[in-house]
Amino acid sequence: MLEDRREAVSSSRLTEAPSLLKHEHGKDLVKVELKNSNIAEFPLDRLGENNEFLHFIKQDELLRINTQEATLEEVFIQVTGKELKV
Repeated sequence: MLEDRREAVSSSRLTEAPSLLKHEHGKDLVKVELKNSNIAEFPLDRLGENNEFLHFIKQDELLRINTQEATLEEVFIQVTGKELKV
């Protein structure tokens, strides 16, 4: 199965939706940055119930919050073991 996926990705034939590939090879985390420059990562699972997350975001105004999903380039490298050639 992995060999099939490696061949499909390296020959530019995606057999799975890009969003699924990015999720599968990424992290189930959010990265949170506050205006005071504090940065932390938290698991997505039950984020709204995570007391550490809730305490953290009350420290200052949010600057940004991002999921830590993989890029398609990162997926390509993980699956094929090769760098993209541009």
